[in-house]
Amino acid sequence: MMLRVPDVDPSFVTGLLRDEADRAALMKNDVFISYASSDIGAAEAIVTALEGAGLRCFMAPRDIPAGIDRATAIVDAIFETKLFLLLYSAHANQSQQLMRELQLAQDRHIGIFPVRLDKSLAVSGIDLVMRRQSAFDAFPPLADHLSRLVEAIQARLGSGPRHHEG
Repeated sequence: MMLRVPDVDPSFVTGLLRDEADRAALMKNDVFISYASSDIGAAEAIVTALEGAGLRCFMAPRDIPAGIDRATAIVDAIFETKLFLLLYSAHANQSQQLMRELQLAQDRHIGIFPVRLDKSLAVSGIDLVMRRQSAFDAFPPLADHLSRLVEAIQARLGSGPRHHEG
């Protein structure tokens, strides 16, 4: 896309704006974790597994610095992430905050990776997302699914397992 600015030499503007392809490289987080507050235990276990594999995660309220407006921090984090991880459960159906986060991710065309924590039926807004692509089933016990979940997320991000040379 070429930006046209009246009375400005185009060569001056070239390189100042990032292409969409460069957007991912500038992201602060690999994964934004969206979950209902009742599912914090599952969210923490998933974040621990992902960060153990070298992925950068954002999870509220853990990653919101003191004194920063929570809503602003969450919006910024969603806009600065590569992948939106939707933790779905019966509790998610009741979470208006989760629905707002999901809508922001959809509006920004951020990839959404749904993870089903239980077999409950989703409300229409969440159901629509989960019908568009297959969800990762992580029914209890969650620990049995963490390594496959990490591999699936790495594949979605285009990054394989990290190997240390030694």
